[in-house]
Amino acid sequence: TAEVVGPALTGFLVQLLTAPVAILLDACSFLASAGAIAAIGTEEQAVDTDHNAGGWRDMFAGAGYVFRHPILRPLALRAVTAAFFWGFFSTLYVIYAVRELGIGPAALGIIIALGGISSLTGALLVGRIVRRFPLGHTMIAAAVLSGLAALLIPLGTGPLWGAVCLAASQLFGDISYPIYNVPELTLRQRIAPPHLLGRVNACMQMLFKGVWPIGALMGGVLAANIGMRMTLVICGLGVLASSLWLVVSPVRRLDREPGLKDG
Repeated sequence: TAEVVGPALTGFLVQLLTAPVAILLDACSFLASAGAIAAIGTEEQAVDTDHNAGGWRDMFAGAGYVFRHPILRPLALRAVTAAFFWGFFSTLYVIYAVRELGIGPAALGIIIALGGISSLTGALLVGRIVRRFPLGHTMIAAAVLSGLAALLIPLGTGPLWGAVCLAASQLFGDISYPIYNVPELTLRQRIAPPHLLGRVNACMQMLFKGVWPIGALMGGVLAANIGMRMTLVICGLGVLASSLWLVVSPVRRLDREPGLKDG
């Protein structure tokens, strides 16, 4: 709901109230979120009571498990590779749409909102998809579709054709995200033992979000030297290439639920 309503509303707010006021309203939403979290009164009990070897070993336990596991390792490597190139996207997408294609804030908000609708659709369909098709093939197809969708972005020229390409990228790219992400997260939860699950998830999150800023910086440097369009082409090719980690791994052979024991 937030991804569908937020971007579309933001575009109109920027044009109606100016960008600083829209950002101020956004800041207030974070305060409301902090208040909601502060209101949670449940006390959590520690799950991992048998691991008292110190902070550093505790930190690296999740990473060690991930990179030793034949299923989790390619998932982690794919996440790192994709995150690096998605960093290009995060730096350049809005600038490219506004400066190069001439798309206004309201129109861009609507285009991004289409991605939210597409993402919701993917989340609703993923259960049926993984019950009908092999799990590994589904994840690889979703990863490939994500890369192909990213390659649609630099095809845009001018406001009209650019808007069409961006909308198509949002529709195809965002529907692929939950179709990949839901099974990927489910695999983590089923594979990792309970006392390591939190650290495995933290490792995967850190790999993805830790590499993303490096990609954002590199994307900015490349765009300054070879142009935004060519940098976005490299972004799409990089995201597409990240699926190779899955193709050459045991993930490709995963069927449905019983296939998880292969790992």
